[in-house]
Amino acid sequence: MKVTRRLTGWAMILLAVLFPTRPLAAQDLSVVGGALAGVSAGALVGLGYISARARAGTYLESGQAGRHLAVPVFAGLVTGIALGLSAEDRLSDTVLGAAVGWASGVGIGALIGSRLWDDPPGPWAGAAIGGAAGLLVGGIVGFVKSGEGNVGVPAMIRIPL
Repeated sequence: MKVTRRLTGWAMILLAVLFPTRPLAAQDLSVVGGALAGVSAGALVGLGYISARARAGTYLESGQAGRHLAVPVFAGLVTGIALGLSAEDRLSDTVLGAAVGWASGVGIGALIGSRLWDDPPGPWAGAAIGGAAGLLVGGIVGFVKSGEGNVGVPAMIRIPL
């Protein structure tokens, strides 16, 4: 029994040395970073969408807010994972562009919101809406500017189950 265990142990060590395993895509930090950035961006876009609907006079019921926020968060998650898997080198430029766009959109949106609406939530709502729009535009511009001739995300992404 001891000999079998010892031989099995040595065989496992030999296999590990001769045939090292590759890390899974889920263990890659660019995929995790892309997923976190995508979820954060989706939450900010969802907040901007809900704020725009509220300023238009369409208020959400308590159960609807989760539904309206889930779609952009899920879309951001999928987009972040896709960028982390397929365009790892362009992920940082995309996140930087989105961050600059968000910061610019928040400032411009707050100024426009204070001019459009006289009530106290006006600048806040303008900042949320402008930040969401700036984040989307900045992310797209950052992604496109980071490519060297081959612009685009793959048309099909395979997810093995």
